[in-house]
Amino acid sequence: MRTIIILTAIVIAALFAAGCASYPPIPSPSVTTAPTATGTEGTATVMTANNSTLGTYLVNGNGMTLYYFAADVALKGYSACISPQCLGLWTPFYTRTISVDPPLVASDFSYLIPPAGTSQTAYRAWPLYLYNGDTKPGDINGDGYNNAWYVMKPDYTTVIMENSNVGRYLADGTGKTLYSLTADSPDMSACTGACLGNWPIFYSDTTVIPSGLANPDFTAFIRTDGLYQSTCRGMPLYYFSADVGPGETTGNKLSGYGGTFSVIPPA
Repeated sequence: MRTIIILTAIVIAALFAAGCASYPPIPSPSVTTAPTATGTEGTATVMTANNSTLGTYLVNGNGMTLYYFAADVALKGYSACISPQCLGLWTPFYTRTISVDPPLVASDFSYLIPPAGTSQTAYRAWPLYLYNGDTKPGDINGDGYNNAWYVMKPDYTTVIMENSNVGRYLADGTGKTLYSLTADSPDMSACTGACLGNWPIFYSDTTVIPSGLANPDFTAFIRTDGLYQSTCRGMPLYYFSADVGPGETTGNKLSGYGGTFSVIPPA
């Protein structure tokens, strides 16, 4: 059954008051009663499509591909695509009322208002875009563009992100940064005991990744303590406990436990 929802604003200031105080305040737009669907009654405004290479990804109600931008940060509340050059290629996707078909869930969608005041629909807090180089349903010409734009999949376990401090790096599907430890060896972790309090294990039993990554690079192993841990190119993956939200890379180049923790480049 299709689900209808009125998009609500992302409210995140309380979540990041300590670690992201530099972010501008996010306005709370008023929500008014709208028709039960945008366009034709009962027509989904966001749905999924399938590609033999990319798998399942999101499209709008007209079948046009939706993308995420590696320089954006989930839950940040606004888009990093603000220059005329960027907006000339990438149109923020926006629909005030969302209607979805399974496997999508309407509660995963929200909307945000960037500082410039342009509303934009977000999926699991990631701003969504249309690529102006796509001319018909099924086009995925924007995937991999400038090594920073990728189709939005409904169930990413690992994504590529980018910032000016560390460049391009890997994060989990929510945007939390992943790290590796130089003291580790393939399928063997040197981070045990108290180390795991600072560097929690990352583990996913599935692999859903952008096109800039390769499935064979992501596996998992059973640690000596019996816990499962995911790897990238054989090296165990960790979070850093001091990264309080998506997009933070405060653990990069920190020494300890016999080595150095670093963010992981995509290639």
